[in-house]
Amino acid sequence: MMNNERDLDFDGLEGEEIMLFRDWWSSVRQGYPEIPVPVLAAGLGRIFCDKMRIERDDKPHAPGSTIFSFAEPCWESLDYIIGWLRRSVQDNAAWLQDVDDRGRPNRLLSASRYIDLEREADRDADVRCSELATMLDKHDEITVEDLDDGFHIVRLLTREAVDLEARRMRHNVGQGADRDRFDSGEEAYYSLRRPDGFPVVTMGVELPANAPGVLLHIAGHRYSFVSDEHLAILIPWLRKQGGDGVDSHCRLMNEPELVYLDWKGVGGA
Repeated sequence: MMNNERDLDFDGLEGEEIMLFRDWWSSVRQGYPEIPVPVLAAGLGRIFCDKMRIERDDKPHAPGSTIFSFAEPCWESLDYIIGWLRRSVQDNAAWLQDVDDRGRPNRLLSASRYIDLEREADRDADVRCSELATMLDKHDEITVEDLDDGFHIVRLLTREAVDLEARRMRHNVGQGADRDRFDSGEEAYYSLRRPDGFPVVTMGVELPANAPGVLLHIAGHRYSFVSDEHLAILIPWLRKQGGDGVDSHCRLMNEPELVYLDWKGVGGA
């Protein structure tokens, strides 16, 4: 038995289903070793098992096909939930101490779907947004260009500004290991803002020494594709930075070869 499988309920699952789960579970545990196993098991692991069981009972599919794809969270959901759990562990959040007799946080045990975990993450994000918004001042971000219809591009200058952007946008751009690269000047973050100042698109840019910058991330709310409206506003500005093929690439996210730009001339980079 895998370490800490006692935190999971395999009742009603068959051999191949358990094997498929173990493959997924191993990748999650290895990918996020900083999150305690009981925390992963109480939320993601438990819901994954439940969804496999429900799908198999409702629709008689061959194990490993539709059951697995139905049970596995989409990457946007997984990344958002993992980001929340990671931050909660880093901050030693009080709710992590309220556990059952197996060390699993009760807050996670109350969730029955991935969307329930996302909503819990949203609640914490709302609280943190309020706290961060009162802390930020003119030194945390700078407007680098005014665009059509009152939209504008903002460069995020501090960790606090990047953190607030991520929480408002419900994604993890600029979080985790990206923070160290931001601190060292290897990455920079920009935000397309509405006329009222609320972010609608986040852009992460790698700034290698003596080479063009690389647009690593471009994401809407919850990692959604950038809307046609916002693309129409962004593309002329991106082209000004020297980007080729922006039209076709702007809808992709997290692709290292996205767009090469001369970002070092933007916003004091």
